[in-house]
Amino acid sequence: MPALTITLTSLREEVQRFMGYGRATSFGTMSAAFQGDVTSIINRGLRQFYYPPPLPGETSSHQWSFLIKSDDLAIPAPLTTNPLVTVSGGAASIPNTEPHLPNDIRHSVVQFGSDGPFYDVINRTGNHGFTISDTTLVISTPTTATFYYAYIDLSGAEIVGTDSQISYTYNYGKKALKHVNSQYIKRLSESTAVQHIGYPEYFAIEPHTWPESNDQATQDFRIAVYPFPQVAMSLHMHAKYAPQALSNVNDQPLGAASHSETIVVSCLAIAEEFGDTPSSKYRELFMQRLAASVMSDRTGMYAGNLGYNKDESDLVERPWRRNTTVTYTP
Repeated sequence: MPALTITLTSLREEVQRFMGYGRATSFGTMSAAFQGDVTSIINRGLRQFYYPPPLPGETSSHQWSFLIKSDDLAIPAPLTTNPLVTVSGGAASIPNTEPHLPNDIRHSVVQFGSDGPFYDVINRTGNHGFTISDTTLVISTPTTATFYYAYIDLSGAEIVGTDSQISYTYNYGKKALKHVNSQYIKRLSESTAVQHIGYPEYFAIEPHTWPESNDQATQDFRIAVYPFPQVAMSLHMHAKYAPQALSNVNDQPLGAASHSETIVVSCLAIAEEFGDTPSSKYRELFMQRLAASVMSDRTGMYAGNLGYNKDESDLVERPWRRNTTVTYTP
């Protein structure tokens, strides 16, 4: 028996019928203008469902549990080259006789020598070169380069909202990182009054590339951590991910069959705006279906998917519970 989950094809059929383009008309045979109308309506309808308006009597939008997921993020150990690195105008290189530089050094900061400042690695240029953020730096005497993996690539995924939680397990238990903005981390990394290498305490989610730059079709995001990790480690992230547009490959919207009808009427509510005599029939129906979907989603919420536990009550390591020696003199 086929599932009741809607697909991109069934959404197109519903919108085409509503718009008068013909439910049975093959999408690929329609004019470019008609295809554009249908695609725009579906995209807007999905956005309206994924990021819904507040329900009557509520002051904030519902956060869907099915947009929240957990991932383990691996951070490699720092890498130190042989003392053969030179820098000219922000471009660093090592002799061709040396081992190839890893492809992932563009997710790191680099320190030349043992006590110099830190520079963002902008890109890897071939097997034996890389560029850094300071284009004026010149190092003519060969030295070492140590790469600390301070950034984690999200591989095109987008994190939305401020409820992301990142933690890791170490000797004393579970440690949660504090969510800050990237400027805060930048100020810390430039300070001379703090220890830059250690176990991470802060993280920020920041844009890494922009559309049409570095051959990117979309904006990419990455996670910055600080202090810069001194060992290989694995971070556990619990966050809300932005859903992707539907395609012939990714042809089912998130939410499964239980929210399919809400998604359909969300798209038709958008389609109403295209009519010669705009109506609010499907807008009203969408709000009714949205209330039902929200109620259904809330019944499935539990501690594992409610989001960022800001009181840190799930952590093992609590400074105020450490053993402390107290002396008493009567």
